[in-house]
Amino acid sequence: MATKTQLFSYDDVEHQEIQAFLKSIKSREKSKYIRLALKEYIDRHGFPSSDMRNDPSKRKETKKQPTNNSNNDFRVDADPEFLNLGK
Repeated sequence: MATKTQLFSYDDVEHQEIQAFLKSIKSREKSKYIRLALKEYIDRHGFPSSDMRNDPSKRKETKKQPTNNSNNDFRVDADPEFLNLGK
């Protein structure tokens, strides 16, 4: 097993929530939380492919259906460990 490093970028104005979250956790834990977020995405949506980007009907169905009891468009039903990231 080898440790791999990936650099990623984000816009500090457009993605203020990402910046705030990354600043709220210890620097040595950032990779852990990025891995958890990626695993949560993969569990819900599978792996992206060029076919998926071009044809939304080929996308994998999500495992959990969001509840409709909120007007918040950003509400996500996620694993409790994922929701407590940075706390």
